[in-house]
Order: sequence, then structure tokens, then C-alpha cells
Amino acid sequence: MPSILFFRKATKTFTYLSGNEKDIYKAKWKSWISEISDKGLLASQKNLSNDGVLVSGKDQDVRYKPYMDDNEDLVTSYLIIETTNQHSIIEMLKTCPIFDVEGCVEIREIEY
Repeated sequence: MPSILFFRKATKTFTYLSGNEKDIYKAKWKSWISEISDKGLLASQKNLSNDGVLVSGKDQDVRYKPYMDDNEDLVTSYLIIETTNQHSIIEMLKTCPIFDVEGCVEIREIEY
């Protein structure tokens, strides 16, 4: 069964959370990921460093920071889910904690 790749983007809003709020947020993530794993849908999950290098354009310009869109959203982690049913993924996302920090999720099918 093909997998779906989730990219979750957390906005700078996360940096404004207090230490206790961050702990609560992380606990919500752990619980949410566990639910997906318990259903046998989780193939892989990794957090990404906030550091990165962006190489772009014909001249291969180098910027020593990761790509951020106009809203300064940054890809912070990914999930690989063992389903291609976008409706069920969207339903699963209704309880995703990323939206607590004004984040967003991009759903893309992995091509083999």
C-alpha cells in the first residue's frame, strides 16, 4: 500500500509558548502519534532540525537557513502514513496538535 507523506509546518507562534505550554503541546503530539501507531498506520516519523542550507536558482545561490514561506512557516517534521485515503487522513488530522500553534499540514502521496 503506498504511503502518504505529511509535512507539518509550525509557525513562529510556537516560540512564544511558555515552558509549561510547550510541555503540554509535546505531550499532545506524543499521544497523537501513538494513536496513529496503534492503528498500524505509522511507517516513519522524524523531527527536523531548524538549521539548514538552501541552494537555489541557476547560480545555485546558497543561504545558510532552511526554506520558509512568506508566513515564515518552516517544515519541522514529517510522518509517513500507510494509507492513500485522503479522506481518512483529513479526519485523522482533526485532532492534530499542529493547529494549536497555527500550523498547517501538507499531504502528498509518495511516488515509487
